[in-house]
Amino acid sequence: PGDFISWDQPDSRWILGYEWLAMEINPETFQEYDFMGSVMDFYQDFYELDADTINENIIPLVYGSF
Repeated sequence: PGDFISWDQPDSRWILGYEWLAMEINPETFQEYDFMGSVMDFYQDFYELDADTINENIIPLVYGSF
């Protein structure tokens, strides 16, 4: 999974890769988990982006199996 680059790269987005991996390995535990909400929170908290910016520029680039 990733957005601009793969989430297994050594930068702050690796935490999203771990969340994605947890969902893939144990889907029954994460049935109710809002992964895109987690992506939104991540970019708001770490990059101080507003929701409109994230929805317009980041979310369309997110890829992987969700």
